[in-house]
Amino acid sequence: MNPLFSWISGTCLLLISIFLFNDFTQFELKTYESGISSYFFSGIFSRLIISLLLICSVFLWFHKSNKLISVIAIVTIAVVGYILFIDSGNSDVSLNYGTLISSKIKLIILFLFSFFGLVLSYFYPHKKKLNSLPIILSKHILSIGLVTVLFAFNPLFPEEFQDISIKSLTESQQDGIAKIEATDSNKLMAFFTTSCPYCELAAKKLTLLSKNEQEFPEVKIYFAGSEEGVANFFKDTKTRFDYQLIETKTFLQITKGSFPKMIFYSKDKSPIYLSGRSFNYAVVDVIEEHLKSEF
Repeated sequence: MNPLFSWISGTCLLLISIFLFNDFTQFELKTYESGISSYFFSGIFSRLIISLLLICSVFLWFHKSNKLISVIAIVTIAVVGYILFIDSGNSDVSLNYGTLISSKIKLIILFLFSFFGLVLSYFYPHKKKLNSLPIILSKHILSIGLVTVLFAFNPLFPEEFQDISIKSLTESQQDGIAKIEATDSNKLMAFFTTSCPYCELAAKKLTLLSKNEQEFPEVKIYFAGSEEGVANFFKDTKTRFDYQLIETKTFLQITKGSFPKMIFYSKDKSPIYLSGRSFNYAVVDVIEEHLKSEF
């Protein structure tokens, strides 16, 4: 069989990988929204999927179109297709995923070419085996290199899976919160500015967590900005929360000039202060454990 099918499949898989790599954060959110992975494992799972696509593409370039590689590649693109194109079943949630979904036609074409190329490679594998030592070393080194680049640009740190939240607020922060409102129910207080890209990402995460996690608390956002800025924020992210505009002085008193910041209040218990990387993959477990604790 002509190696053309392997080359086409390998090239299409690489292009799909690059497409997902360029919008990796959005792909990670979409992975969690699809329900195929929990929030805790969504970062690992999304990286694993792209890594498999990259490795399969390299092996297919080198005519290593055996049945195992074809099966792994077909299953992987089927999973990606499910994540990107299958409706999550909740019409109330429709986030803005940027080019990840807007270029659907291009992705579908790549999926079709790669799928048919892989099927043909499975049933008609290339008989000539390239098993020389330089070829073997090249494909393994290239595979490792591509996966390394993926993790270098989208790193995972151990603390992103650990509870590193702060269980007490400073007196200044408590005074700032007292100026906003008193709360007698479980509530996650989020402090955003209307022009912060990290706040936009946090809003998308909060939307998905509120949808997918039954025990996730009510969310209210406290903005530093204007009503027009808030309207644009919700329009750009396609999110919607109860919100309140607060004075810049109070906002800085609570956030200490670094945002987004989240404070989880629960009845008769100390608040949890979630900031930076502490709003991480473990946040759901942290909140659930806090609700079960005695303090």
